[in-house]
Amino acid sequence: MKNGHALDLKGENILPDPETGAITINLTSQAKGYYQCVAFNVHGAALSQVVYLQRAVLDPLPSQTTADPYTGTEGEPFILPCKEAVSVPEATFQWSTMAPACVIDNNPSPIQLSRVINSDPHGKFKL
Repeated sequence: MKNGHALDLKGENILPDPETGAITINLTSQAKGYYQCVAFNVHGAALSQVVYLQRAVLDPLPSQTTADPYTGTEGEPFILPCKEAVSVPEATFQWSTMAPACVIDNNPSPIQLSRVINSDPHGKFKL
């Protein structure tokens, strides 16, 4: 069963194993849902526990070939945006410093967050 309804075992994303009764599901966005196995005979039925299936996704962040300059005003909050990527489950973010004049640094130094320096759940760096 999927989401409380009979599962279409002839669907293009389902591969049943007739010997064991197991199914293989090709993970697509349509496969997301609640699944439950039902076995029955003349004496009754048995139900498995319900399981939730969700495909994990982490799209890449948009590429950037140069560093954009940002300026702030003394005494005012300073926020650096982070372009979000599609992520399931929700992504966490970490900001780092780079070596001077580097576009890509293979050894970035993580910035230690504090009461004054922090990052919100969407990746915006706040100073």
